Amino acid sequence: MTIYTETFRNYIHWGTEHALAQVQATPGLLSDEVRTQALHLLSYALDLADAWPSARDLLLAMAPKMEMAGHRDSWIVYLKKGLAQGAAVGDRIAEAQLHRQLAFLLQLRSKFDQARFHYTASAMSFAEAGDPYRQAQVLGRLAHIEYWNGDPQEALALVQTVFAILSPADPERAICHLTLGWYAYHSHDYRDAQHHFAVALAFAEQQNDQRQIARRLRDLGNTLQGQRRYKESLACYLRANTLFTQLQDHYEQAVTNMNLAALYLLQEMPHEALELLLPAEVVFQGVQDQLHMALVQLNQGIAYRDIGEFEQAESLLVLAIEQWHLTGSMGMLVNTLNELGILYLKQCFIVKAEAVLQQAIKHLHQLQGQPGYEYYLATVLANLQESQNRQVCGDNKGQGNPKTT
Repeated sequence: MTIYTETFRNYIHWGTEHALAQVQATPGLLSDEVRTQALHLLSYALDLADAWPSARDLLLAMAPKMEMAGHRDSWIVYLKKGLAQGAAVGDRIAEAQLHRQLAFLLQLRSKFDQARFHYTASAMSFAEAGDPYRQAQVLGRLAHIEYWNGDPQEALALVQTVFAILSPADPERAICHLTLGWYAYHSHDYRDAQHHFAVALAFAEQQNDQRQIARRLRDLGNTLQGQRRYKESLACYLRANTLFTQLQDHYEQAVTNMNLAALYLLQEMPHEALELLLPAEVVFQGVQDQLHMALVQLNQGIAYRDIGEFEQAESLLVLAIEQWHLTGSMGMLVNTLNELGILYLKQCFIVKAEAVLQQAIKHLHQLQGQPGYEYYLATVLANLQESQNRQVCGDNKGQGNPKTT
């Protein structure tokens, strides 16, 4: 080993430990200088087996901050490199942790199959390492993925597995209450959804986790919106956004603004909705969030339809439909086809309206047994019946529903 090589290795060891201390001392987002230096050191430290402990700790310390800042694809490269090094040195716990981090980023990119793979690998690694507690944590996140990927029964089964391991007072049960909350929400049982989201909020408050508090306030806003308690819903969204502003979390703020836009649409305020949706679209494009991009396009389509800009509305709804086909989100596909049918009804394009509403009916069979099926079926059938019975076109909005998340 040359003096230069030894000096270089010492620099990497010292630099990685120094970067770790800086990251751990930073409560919010990392500065560009700290992030750039840390990534530079990781690019070398992850190639040195004897630097693995510091490199591992730096990876895990940076992970939530990189996710919050919207660094996804570039950060995934480092996590995968870390995963390979963890396997090479036989660090099973690190493998489990990095699989979990990868899964979450892939979940945010709506790559649910890949996220499922990494959550499953994480749970298996924790089990093999004799850590059932953290295995249960990951199974709770896997339940959330199974729900959003269209397997609610598997999700509910996993929730019960987690509940059997974790005590009722354990804040790690919060993710399971989220899954139960969304199941109730999409079943249009908004009061039950409100209960589960309130439990999750209480856990976040118990831990003083400001980001989770803001997210759960947004969820509560959704349930109140579903109950047409619009003033209370607005208060929840505004409180959530205040916290996200303080955290400099522009992504979560954009999600909240999209939900607030949906609230404005329900109150026939399309111009106010568009003022929020346009900047949110820029944020989602920046992090390549296909799911929320499609939701923005759907709500923009509804807004432009409501102000009479029909060509723009049609273009946006068609883009959203294409995205739902790609992601396999059948519920959202049916909903957006229904909204496009309403658009054609408003323009007296009866043949077009019937065609897209029949497409929605065709896809509905894939939703049987899932929450929201009966609602989607009734809504689409009502608009289809209107199109078939229509003799004279008037200004009829049909039965539509802007979307939150």
